[in-house]
Amino acid sequence: MKSYETRRRKNADEVEDSLVEVDSAVEEETAGVGVIDDEVNSPGAEITNLDTVEASPTEIEAEQPTRRKSWRFSRPTREQILLWAPFWGVIILGAVLRFWGLGDKPLHHDESLHAYYSLGLLHNLESWSSCFNPPLHGPFQFHLIAFVYWISHLVGAADNGVNTTTVRIGAATLGTIIVGLPYFLRDYLGKIGAWLACFLLAVSPSMVYFSRFAREDIYMACFTLLMVVAVARYIHDRKMYWLVIAAAAFSLSYATKEATFLTMAVFGSFIGGMIVWEIGKRFKLNSPDQKRTLATALVPRTFAPIGLLLYVLVAGIAAKILLGWMKYLSVYTTDPKTQPLADAFVQGLKDCGYCAMDRHPAWRICT
Repeated sequence: MKSYETRRRKNADEVEDSLVEVDSAVEEETAGVGVIDDEVNSPGAEITNLDTVEASPTEIEAEQPTRRKSWRFSRPTREQILLWAPFWGVIILGAVLRFWGLGDKPLHHDESLHAYYSLGLLHNLESWSSCFNPPLHGPFQFHLIAFVYWISHLVGAADNGVNTTTVRIGAATLGTIIVGLPYFLRDYLGKIGAWLACFLLAVSPSMVYFSRFAREDIYMACFTLLMVVAVARYIHDRKMYWLVIAAAAFSLSYATKEATFLTMAVFGSFIGGMIVWEIGKRFKLNSPDQKRTLATALVPRTFAPIGLLLYVLVAGIAAKILLGWMKYLSVYTTDPKTQPLADAFVQGLKDCGYCAMDRHPAWRICT
C-alpha cells in the first residue's frame, strides 16, 4: 500500500474522532449526567451507575428544608469579657449613684404633682385623660410611676408601695440606662471614646440629679439618646430592628414631653440631608475612569454635594418662614389691636390652672 493512501485514511479517522467528541460534548451539556459514547460497549470499559453517585454536600443542604436557628447561650470569650467589663463597671457606678438613698429627700413640688396624679391613675384607670396636662407634660411618666406603685404594692413595700422611693424608681432606672447607651456607638466614638462618654454620663452632677428627680427631664433625655443610637446603628448595620427601636424611642419621647418637636426639627433636618446625600450618590456626573483635569476636578463625581446644597437652601427658607410665623405669634399678644383676645386666652389658662390646684390636696392645705 502506498504512503499517500495510508496518510489519507489516518486523516479520515481523525475527522471521525473529532465528530464523536463534538457529539459527546453536546450530550454532556444537554443531559448533564455524564458522557455517553460508543466506547461504553468496548471491552474493558467501566460503566458508571448514575443512581449510585452520591450528591455533593451543597446539593443535600439545598434539598433539606430550612431550619430556624436556635438561640443558645454561649460562654463569653476572653476578648468579650475584657470589652464588657469596663462598661459594666461604669454602669454599676452610675446605678449606685442613682439608687443610693433614693427616698431620703422629701418630694419637690413638681415631684409631688407627678406622684399624686400617678396615684389617682392607679386607683382609677378611667381618669388617664387627666394625666395629660400641659404644665405636667405627657402621660408616659404617670403610667410608669403608677406601674411601679402597683409592683411595689405586690412585693409589700412600705406605705402600700407609694413612697418617696418608688416615685423615683422610674427616673433612676432610665438614668442608669442612659449611662450604657454610648456602648453602641463604639464604631463612631471608638472604644475609649465610648467608655469616656459612659463615664461622664455616670458621674455628671446634672445627670445624677435629674436621674434622682421624678420629672420628665431624664425620661426625654434617655429616649432622645436612644433614638440617636438606634439611627446610628441602623445606618451602620442596616438592621430593621434598629429602625423599630428608633421609632419606639421617638414615640415614647413624644408621649413624655412636647419638646420632642424641637428634637425632631434638629435630628430630622440631619436625617433629611443624609437621605438627599444617599440619593444623590446614585447619579454620576462624571466617570471615575475619566482623565482628571482642572475642569473636571471642579465638578463633583456625583450629584450628592449639589443636592445637599439645594436641600440646605430650601430648608433654610422654610425655617425662616416658620420662625417668622412664630415671632408673629409673640407679637400678637402685645399688639394693641389683638391684646384683648390674648388677655382672654391667658385668663382661660389661669382659670384652668386654678381648677387643677383646687383638686390637689396640697393646695387646699396652703389655702
